[in-house]
Amino acid sequence: MGTGASVPAADLTQKEKAFLHDTVEVAVAQGMEQIRKRRQWQAMGEELLSKLRHRVHNGEEVLLWISMGVDSWPIAVKAARYGVLPLVYSAEEQHSLEDIVKALTNAKVPHGSLQNVGWLSHDSEMTGEHKASNLDFLGALKPFLAEHARVDVLGCEMVGETGMQVIHELKIESGLNLAASTDLTAESGGNWLLETDDRVNVKDLYFTEAIAEFSEVLLGYAMHSKMLRKVRGMK
Repeated sequence: MGTGASVPAADLTQKEKAFLHDTVEVAVAQGMEQIRKRRQWQAMGEELLSKLRHRVHNGEEVLLWISMGVDSWPIAVKAARYGVLPLVYSAEEQHSLEDIVKALTNAKVPHGSLQNVGWLSHDSEMTGEHKASNLDFLGALKPFLAEHARVDVLGCEMVGETGMQVIHELKIESGLNLAASTDLTAESGGNWLLETDDRVNVKDLYFTEAIAEFSEVLLGYAMHSKMLRKVRGMK
C-alpha cells in the first residue's frame, strides 16, 4: 500500500478507531469554542459600533485603523491604549480613497496630527498585486500625517519573499515611512515586531495588556499563499 492510499474504515484496528474518535472530538470541541468566541466578538462589536460612530479626535497622535474582517476586532479596539484613536472599517463597504478620507474627516482628525498609524488587517497585502490600492490608502492618509510619521502594517509576512522591493517602492512613491512584518503577527504564536523597521516593537505603542485576549494571527498574503501551497502539495 502506497503512502498516499486511503485506508478503508473496515480495516481500522480498535486502537486506530479510538484515535480517530478522539481526533474528531477534539476538532469538534475546538470548532465549538471558536464559534462561541465569534458570537461573543460579534455581540461586543455590535455594542462598540454605535460608540465608535460618535468617536472623534481628542488630541491623539496615534491612529489604529482596524478592519472588521478581523473576527476579534472588538478585542483590539478595547485594548487600544490611552492616546490611541481606534477607528474600524468594513473592507467590503469602505475601500475607496474617498471612503477613507470620509472616515477620518467624520472623526474630525486634523491634518498633520498623526505621528503613527497602525493598519490592522488580514488583507492589506504589501504585494505587487495590491500596490495600486495600497498607494491609494497611503495617499488618503498622507494629509493627516505629521512630518516623519510612520505607518505600521500590522499583518503577517506582509512583505513576503519578494516584498522588500515592493515596500521599498511604496516608500519611495508615497514618500512615507512604512514598517511591516516578515513573520507571524499575533499576541499568541507570534509577535508585534515590525522587522522592516529595525524590529520595532509596536505592541506598547498601540495596546494595553488587554491585547492578551486577542487570539487571532493576522494572516497576510504571503502566509495565505504558503498555506494554499501546502494544502495543494506544492513547495
